[in-house]
Amino acid sequence: MKKVGILTFHFVNNYGAVLQAYALRKVINQFPDCKAEIINYVPKGYRCIPFDEREESLHLLEGKRNKMENFLTRECGICTPMLSEVSGNEYDYYCVGSDQVWNTDMFGGQNEEYFFPHLDDDAVRISYAASIGTEADRINETIFCKYLPKFQAISLREYNYIPYLNVLCNVKCEAVLDPTLLLDSSVYENLADKNIRMREPYILLLWYNMPGESTRYVEFVNKLSRKYDLPVVHSIINAPRYMFYKDGGCMMYEGIEGFLWYIKNAEFVVTNSFHGSIFAVQFQRPFYIFISKLRKSRLDCLVNTLGIKDRVVDRYIDFQEINKKIDFSSIREKIVGNREKSFQFLKKALEIEG
Repeated sequence: MKKVGILTFHFVNNYGAVLQAYALRKVINQFPDCKAEIINYVPKGYRCIPFDEREESLHLLEGKRNKMENFLTRECGICTPMLSEVSGNEYDYYCVGSDQVWNTDMFGGQNEEYFFPHLDDDAVRISYAASIGTEADRINETIFCKYLPKFQAISLREYNYIPYLNVLCNVKCEAVLDPTLLLDSSVYENLADKNIRMREPYILLLWYNMPGESTRYVEFVNKLSRKYDLPVVHSIINAPRYMFYKDGGCMMYEGIEGFLWYIKNAEFVVTNSFHGSIFAVQFQRPFYIFISKLRKSRLDCLVNTLGIKDRVVDRYIDFQEINKKIDFSSIREKIVGNREKSFQFLKKALEIEG
């Protein structure tokens, strides 16, 4: 039995981060004679930052954290004590990925741990869909040049960094799908909360705050809300009631199961989230994507890979242009083709025959 240790961002209060960790472990465990575990590494000094300091918000945040931890224990098998360093050679393979594990701006620039600096020299290091998540001129070249040559197999989530790293570090990198796209939608449907009830159809706004961008999404989602006369269920903590044409309430304190339910049952999804976009595609919900500068590389790669550029809001969209017309069969074909390439990378990296 091959033991695989996965190093990732499982510990944050972010739906996409937890679900990509869940998906990668599940995929590897489906391979013959493989047993994958998520290494319970949490950076020193990390704390979950509340959306605001009001007592009510702190209470809700604690509830969300409990939901997340229950999911991690039940569905991701995490039950070991937290580590502040990954060392030794406990696993046959050490796999880092995906999310922004190679964004050297994270955690104050002190995230060398995601390059396995403390492993024994003979430990087998691989990456799956490792995301850099920042602009090329912000990459810490010293860290990459020091550690990447020690990896036996390297894959990235964003293909646009591959030529750069191939030359910089004299390594071979491949582009693969985010782990959440390696599983069929039925897997996520089975995880979705069965107890949530909405009395009427709704638009789901999944938005991570970017400075100076609120007017973009508010104007657009209200236009959508007026056209279809639908309330907006959203992720905006403490949003004033007048913010939306019809306010359907905030879902940001839901757990993973609630997050999946709200996407699966939405009439529309409007988002600037990478994984929000992925799950709208997985559940075949009509969607529109906003691309911010901080998320440009990852969302551009996703949009181009799936051929969904026509669903990107990068200009003023007339009321009459808004529509539900999406060729999900074409998107599905692109996912299936890239999925096979991604599986082949993992099989080769883990030395699985067949």
